[in-house]
Amino acid sequence: MKKILFTLYLCTIQLGFAQLSTKVVDRFPAHILHNVYELHNTIPLTESQQIQLAERLLRNDSIANANKKILTHEKLKHLCSLNKSTAEDVLEENQFNIFLYHEDKSNRLLLALVKATQLKLNKEQYTAIRKELTKLENPNGKKPEKRIPYYRQKLDSILDKKQHGMLTYYVYIEESKTQTNLEWQEINQLQLIKNKDPKKAYNELLNYNTARNVFLDEAAEKIPSRVITEVKQKFITDRQPLFLMHKNIVANNEYKNNLFAIAIRNEKQLELTAPQVDSLLVKCKAVEQMKNEQKTNAPIGLFPFVNKNITQILTPKQMQMVLAKKYEAQANSYALESWKTIEQQNWTAGLDKNQTIKDFRIYKLKSLVANEIVKMNNNQSNLFARRDIESKKPEPLKKLDELKAAENNTKSTKNALKW
Repeated sequence: MKKILFTLYLCTIQLGFAQLSTKVVDRFPAHILHNVYELHNTIPLTESQQIQLAERLLRNDSIANANKKILTHEKLKHLCSLNKSTAEDVLEENQFNIFLYHEDKSNRLLLALVKATQLKLNKEQYTAIRKELTKLENPNGKKPEKRIPYYRQKLDSILDKKQHGMLTYYVYIEESKTQTNLEWQEINQLQLIKNKDPKKAYNELLNYNTARNVFLDEAAEKIPSRVITEVKQKFITDRQPLFLMHKNIVANNEYKNNLFAIAIRNEKQLELTAPQVDSLLVKCKAVEQMKNEQKTNAPIGLFPFVNKNITQILTPKQMQMVLAKKYEAQANSYALESWKTIEQQNWTAGLDKNQTIKDFRIYKLKSLVANEIVKMNNNQSNLFARRDIESKKPEPLKKLDELKAAENNTKSTKNALKW
């Protein structure tokens, strides 16, 4: 039984290191093979390279075991791992560049050397990048946290614009894929891709995320901190796919004060059709673009734009529901504050607190909605509806209006006497 288990154990080791040379697997212990295998998985090694690395690791392992009582933990760790000094003379130049880059994936100079063929670096560019890497090995060089902006600055002076753009693409492509996969999963869960080819939609999302990361390049502080928020917001508004905006409205509650977004967020309650949702998304984006323009140019008439377009997209009933959603928090706050004031005035005798607050909230919500509708269209029907709501204002609120009017008159009188 023991013999069978031992045979199975050997088979497991051989299967685990199947990509390595048989000579290497038969000759070296498992912990040495593990280190060689990890590197071979990243950088394909010849049989000769595998043997050389394994021999060096085995020699270091012997030194570590012989001196384990006197060496520091850091020194032992260094001896037992596959490090720069162990790999340098064994790997070819490009292999060694890849090895170093995987040790420090923030190093854009190394990435440029790794991607030298794709970037079509000439000899002078390659040499200049090597020179900059040598400078960074100097203890008096840049601090780690300042190196990424430093890399960008130096590469700007070595690479042409197209090369640097391609390099920045390689910097962010994996991060962009990860981000896209997470967003894509959420978009699918919300079933936001219905009338679009899924493959094309995914590629559109990946291209957008990659373009945003490359354009902003925040890690390298490409854009000054004083304007990065504004530039980022403008890029997102202008370039993000509409289905991503849809996801952000529904899942992340973005564009809170955008009436088109409020409608989209309440799609089910409003029973919106697919064409209505599409139109709302287009206008939502347009409003956010207009807001971005307002930061740099003269104010643009947002209210007329919103009124004209949303009334063309929604039915009157849907419009009422959207405005109720827009103002419900304000109406609730008004009701609570009003109750607090009448308590201070000792006007609560015979009033049920919960019912009174509810009445205040319902009145205020109807009033706010009616005012907004009149602004959109002040026809006789809308004006009459608003007057009807005001005529039914709860009595305690009328008393509060009288109190405020009296207080304002007193203040006006005092100010007049001062003059």
